[in-house]
Amino acid sequence: KDSWIEWAATKGGTAIDLNGGASAEISGNTLSGNVSASSVAQIRHRGAGGRIQIIGNLIAVDRGNGISQEATSSQGSSIVGNTFSVSSPTQHVITGAELGGTTIQGNRFYLISTAGISGSVVNLPANKVPVVITGNYMACLTTPPTAAVGITIAATTTAGPTITGNHFDGFVTGITDGLNNAGKNGIIADNTFYQCTTPIAVTNVASQIIRDNLGYVTENSGTATVANGTTTIVVAHGLSATPTRVLLTATLWSNAAKAWVTTIGATNFTINVNADPGAGTATFDWRAQLGEG
Repeated sequence: KDSWIEWAATKGGTAIDLNGGASAEISGNTLSGNVSASSVAQIRHRGAGGRIQIIGNLIAVDRGNGISQEATSSQGSSIVGNTFSVSSPTQHVITGAELGGTTIQGNRFYLISTAGISGSVVNLPANKVPVVITGNYMACLTTPPTAAVGITIAATTTAGPTITGNHFDGFVTGITDGLNNAGKNGIIADNTFYQCTTPIAVTNVASQIIRDNLGYVTENSGTATVANGTTTIVVAHGLSATPTRVLLTATLWSNAAKAWVTTIGATNFTINVNADPGAGTATFDWRAQLGEG
């Protein structure tokens, strides 16, 4: 606690290495320049059991990983209110096979290298216990943005994480991959994506709750008209990815009596009617949605 640890080890070193079942708090420290191998971390928690609280530290990550949570049965651990200064060649800032059940909250991540990072700011493995990631600020301080990924979720994750209220600035990808098994009920909500090339890139959003993210459109609505002499109209939905569903409400049928939606894609969908509506046209209100909302 309240220590300055710099260059504590010069070959494959770790500044703080907790190995065993005891719980611990690491708070108020400055950790700089200690890791010289890509496989280790500034803070490493391993062994069996024990909750760890990492609070209010200043951590310079210039190689390997920042924090590696490897201790089994460590649910209830938290990483809160830390500041990370990240430069290349890092792997991940926060990672570990046992991150399940950890709360990552109110941290600030500044990526200062023009090379970005080769991994992710937060790398979630195949957890069976949900992770909560909330209220963090992640920024790539290079122009143009070169940081790889804000949050990576393993494709085999069986418990959907809760990712809410985070700010992503200047990433190539904000959140990527892994939410690809129905029923996991991951939540990605109320995040802000600023100058991110791809804010969210997940394999299958159908069973997820993805909503109210600034910079990533998951809901949109409008009106459409099937003109006289036609039976279809192509509509641009304006969502950031292919909608999970499109709902129609007829406001005028004229000579038509049925309507349905086809060809739902990343940019457009098509409204079809069963007959030429005639001079009166057929009009619809529509609403498109991504994920379970």
